[in-house]
Amino acid sequence: MIDDRYLFDICRHLFDEAVGGDEGSGQQLGAFTPELERLALAGDTGAQDLLGGIATSLTADHAAAARWFALSAAAGSPVGARSLGRLYAEGTGVERDTARAVGLFRTAAAGGDAPAKADLALMARGGRVELPADEILVLLTEAAAAGTAGASAALGDLLDEDGRPAEALARWTEAAAGGHERATATAADRYRDGVGTDRDPVRAVQHYLMLLDHGNGDGVHQALALARGLTDDQVRDACRLAGRDDHARAILDTVRD
Repeated sequence: MIDDRYLFDICRHLFDEAVGGDEGSGQQLGAFTPELERLALAGDTGAQDLLGGIATSLTADHAAAARWFALSAAAGSPVGARSLGRLYAEGTGVERDTARAVGLFRTAAAGGDAPAKADLALMARGGRVELPADEILVLLTEAAAAGTAGASAALGDLLDEDGRPAEALARWTEAAAGGHERATATAADRYRDGVGTDRDPVRAVQHYLMLLDHGNGDGVHQALALARGLTDDQVRDACRLAGRDDHARAILDTVRD
């Protein structure tokens, strides 16, 4: 018999792989689901949260997700509270209820959940709830410090609105490194134009190429245009920084024709 904690770890790994597109892992996870449900019904909040994640991200059974997240939230799981809050915020699997979403985000944030802090601040930035400006800043700063890319991106926006472009660029760059698509594009443009920094075409090409990680090829034309003014070594550096060393040869062949 598999140890319960080992079972959970296996399921967590399979879930991560399945969300990443591995169909085989999704099928294997399905075979373990009855045992995972056994853990969840016995009160394991980690199992409840994972089943909620499976229902949200893999099976699109949002009503089931709401039930699992409600159980874990009631048992004190910050992840469950935040995840249930997102369902209420969007009206997915439950009726939209902004007030309840805010309450759940606050509960999760009080439990140290960084994404919930970002969610609460972003709701305020979007005009769905009123929060003092200093509270929004604190929420975003804390969430960004914990590695929440969306918070870093929003913090960049806030700093830019406050006339602090260099600090904004630092936050967008941080968000880009964390996989935030819009921040990546914004950082690329700022490095290209020299806003908040000296003009830096190498960093601009880097960030335009990083957009490919999101399946976004819109930056390729900009990268090629900038590469024409770079040395071969600078092109290679930009590709290396973007994690795309294999693109250097193709770019050089294109711009040196």
